[in-house]
This record gives sequence, C-alpha cells and structure tokens, in this order.
Amino acid sequence: MTKAKQLSKKQLAVIDDMFAGELGEQAVLDKHNVSRNLYNRWLTDKAFVEQFDQRISGAYRQSTF
Repeated sequence: MTKAKQLSKKQLAVIDDMFAGELGEQAVLDKHNVSRNLYNRWLTDKAFVEQFDQRISGAYRQSTF
C-alpha cells in the first residue's frame, strides 16, 4: 500500500481560504503568492483535487442541515 501524498502548508492554506468564503479565487491566490499557472498545476494533482472535493462535499452536507 502506497502512502498518500501530503499537501503542502501553502496548498492547505489556499484551500482553507477558498472555503472560508471571505475572498474570491484570485484574491486567495494573490494573498498566498500563488500564480495562476501553479494553481492550475495543483488542479491536476490527485491529492489536491481529492482534498478540494472533500471540502466541497463537506460544504454541501453542511448546507443541507
């Protein structure tokens, strides 16, 4: 069994801020000094996308309550 790739602190911080709802996508990227190209590469990373999808699922469940 292979060990799942860990996300960097920066990746987790970007995801946290995306779901905090206080800033738009570009503002979050600017806040964390992440270029659009790097963010697009993250969106092709399986571990990043899985974490992002988990957050979306959690937000959806939360909104149904």
